[in-house]
Amino acid sequence: MKHSPVREQAVRLATVLEHAFPATPPIDPADTQEIGALELLLLTPNDLRAFIEDRYAVHALRVRVTGTLDRRLVLLETGGGWWTMADLSGQPHANRAWPEWTRSRLLIDQPDSCTQPGRPCAAASARAAARTSSPSPTTRT
Repeated sequence: MKHSPVREQAVRLATVLEHAFPATPPIDPADTQEIGALELLLLTPNDLRAFIEDRYAVHALRVRVTGTLDRRLVLLETGGGWWTMADLSGQPHANRAWPEWTRSRLLIDQPDSCTQPGRPCAAASARAAARTSSPSPTTRT
């Protein structure tokens, strides 16, 4: 099957989810059906968030999906104040035009990476929590 940017993002997301939640059975990047489903979910951020919350309910504390399709950003709270931050385009976080409110509120150790753990300050975490219109069963504050 022909590779597309969305397919590459779906494969990257499967890898990110496997690293963030190693105790959960992984999504096989070679499984065209599973990757095809992720491709469709990438088109609708709220559905992608709901999928991740449902599949990883035991492990994911909070999930945020934002950004345009070409720079989809997935943030997964994994515990202890740490989040896995993944730019599914594969571009480094340093190349992203971050909103002004994130300056000094988001600690990124390796801005030249597209996927890494990070720690938002308490104000940024509160802002992320407030952006959820209806709390999901896996949301913990």
